[in-house]
Amino acid sequence: LLENPGVTLHTVLHGNSPIGQDILYAMMRDIASGMLYLHNVHPPVIHGFLCSRNINVDCNFSAKISGHNSILLDSTEPPLMSHYKAPELYHYKHISKASDVYAYGILSAEIVTRTEPYDGVNFNQIINDVTDISLTPPYRPDLSQASCPPQIRQLIAKCWQPDPENRPSFKTINTYTRSLRGVGASYIQNSKSEHLKT
Repeated sequence: LLENPGVTLHTVLHGNSPIGQDILYAMMRDIASGMLYLHNVHPPVIHGFLCSRNINVDCNFSAKISGHNSILLDSTEPPLMSHYKAPELYHYKHISKASDVYAYGILSAEIVTRTEPYDGVNFNQIINDVTDISLTPPYRPDLSQASCPPQIRQLIAKCWQPDPENRPSFKTINTYTRSLRGVGASYIQNSKSEHLKT
């Protein structure tokens, strides 16, 4: 956690090098573990800036959190985020553990799609739609082209719930992501098998 900067996750995700799904899911686990640590220290630390540019990746593809700036739980400092910003923060509510979880959901979508969140969409339009509580399902990054198992989609959907009270804690996320070890390889194998049957 919080090692010296190396290459950022943003650079890794949006480069041209192939990355196996199990490696991508392992980085999701690393990030969840790091965020659990931050939220569990005393006093708890809210990251407030969680995004792919604030995750460093080492030569073993281990993900390390950076850029948290020691924001304490009771801080009123607004997070310097855009696409990762939880909808409640647009209504002048304080950053929270739940807003970090929301950012993790957006970041996880970026990881599995290797696409910028809301790529090509006007930022003002993003704000309008993300904060529109009448939309069902809520407006979030497109996962339709993501080749990932339903367990990952379900986790992401829980993390970016409109109501912060409905989002899981990083304790729950960490436990869940650890239960998914090897799910990428098995999903690929099952997908290939189904394809061969058609």
